[in-house]
Amino acid sequence: METKKPMKSRSKKIKPVYKPYLKGNPVSALCAKRGLKLMGYALIFLVLNIFVGTVFNVTGSAFLRIVLNGALLGVYAMLLYLDGLKMGDSDVAFAEIQYAHQQSGETISKADKDHCFHPLKGFFTVFFGLLPILLVCLAYALFAKKNTYSLQALPSWLSAFSAQEEITAPLAYYNRSVPFTVVDGLRIFVRLLLYPFYNLVGMRNADAVLTIDRLSPVLAILPFLFYGVGYIFGLRSRAMTHGGIAHARRRRKKGGGINFKKKTAPRKTNQKELV
Repeated sequence: METKKPMKSRSKKIKPVYKPYLKGNPVSALCAKRGLKLMGYALIFLVLNIFVGTVFNVTGSAFLRIVLNGALLGVYAMLLYLDGLKMGDSDVAFAEIQYAHQQSGETISKADKDHCFHPLKGFFTVFFGLLPILLVCLAYALFAKKNTYSLQALPSWLSAFSAQEEITAPLAYYNRSVPFTVVDGLRIFVRLLLYPFYNLVGMRNADAVLTIDRLSPVLAILPFLFYGVGYIFGLRSRAMTHGGIAHARRRRKKGGGINFKKKTAPRKTNQKELV
C-alpha cells in the first residue's frame, strides 16, 4: 500500500534585502518638528493617567496593582515603538530614492538629506520633543522632599468655643493657610505624568515615592526611548519589504505563484450526422 508523502511547503522564509541608501543628518529642524508629536503623546498620556491611573491605584492587592500599571506602561511603549518603526521605514524608503538620485549625478539638498534615515535620528527626536518636560522634571527633582502628613481641619463643633482663648490659642496652628508654591505645581504635573510609576510602588510608600521624584527625568523619557528603538528597526522593516517582493518574484519565475488566468473549457462543436 502506497503512502502519500507530505507535500513540502513552497513558501520559504522571507529574508531581508538591504538596499543602499543615503544616510541623513541625525540632528535637524525636522527632529524638533517631529518632536512636537511626541510632546503631544506625553500630554495625552498625562490626561489618560488622570482617569486610568486613578482606577489602577489598587490598594488592596500589590500584585494586581503592579500588573495593571506595568501593562499600561507596556501599551505606551508599544504605541511609541510602532510609531517610530513606521517613521523609520518611511525615511529609509526616501533615503533609497535620494541615493539613486545621487548616483545619477543630482545634487541632494540639505532638506532632503535631513529627511533621510539615520539610526540616531529617532533618539534626537525624542530628546527635542521631551526637552521642556525633562526640564520640568529636573527642576522638581532638585526640590523634591519626602512626603509628610500635616494636621487636618478642625471639626465644626469646635466653633462654639471660638470665643474662649484658652481653647483656640493652642489650636491656632490649624488656622494657618498654606500657600500654593511653584514646587506644588511641579509636583502635580510630574506625578500625573508618571502616575503609573508611582502606582507600581504605592503612594503610601514615602521612601519609594521620593526615589521616583528624584528619578523623574529618567522615568519620563524611558517609555519614549522605544520610539528611537522602533525607528532603528525601520531599516529592517524596509528590508523585509524588499525581501517579500524578491520572494514573490522568485516564486513567480518558478511557477509557484498563483495563476490568476481563467481556464477556459474547450469549445464543443456540434457534429451533424451525415445521411
